[in-house]
Amino acid sequence: MKSSSSQSDSSRLRDISLDIITAHPANSNHMPDDLKQKLAENIRLTGDYPPLIVRPHPDDMDAYQLIDGHQRADALRELGIDFATCYIWPCDDHTALRLLATLNRLEGQDVPAKRAALLSELTSLVSAEELSLLLPESPEEIEQTL
Repeated sequence: MKSSSSQSDSSRLRDISLDIITAHPANSNHMPDDLKQKLAENIRLTGDYPPLIVRPHPDDMDAYQLIDGHQRADALRELGIDFATCYIWPCDDHTALRLLATLNRLEGQDVPAKRAALLSELTSLVSAEELSLLLPESPEEIEQTL
């Protein structure tokens, strides 16, 4: 299925100042502070993250409204990063609400055996304690999964 936009994907990717990106008021996605800290640490270590998804702000032509990536935006701000790589998704209010309801909620689940294999491979490189600084699991949960 083709994108609803006639622009190429690369022309829709831009670095945008976080100062002109505001959260959509209907965003219902929340991440606990401890997980947000781990997200920030992953971004700090790698310097990379999936682009935020924004739309031109419906009420301010000089701003953008965040549709997906609220936690990443918070983590970037916490890290003192001024600009975020964003994917611009022009859309109306109805579509923005639908995207908020789907992009932030549609996700897969780990297959336990595959998660254990992944954690096993990771713990051959770094300790469970070190991994727990970046992953949702505690060192005890990592050991239990193994």
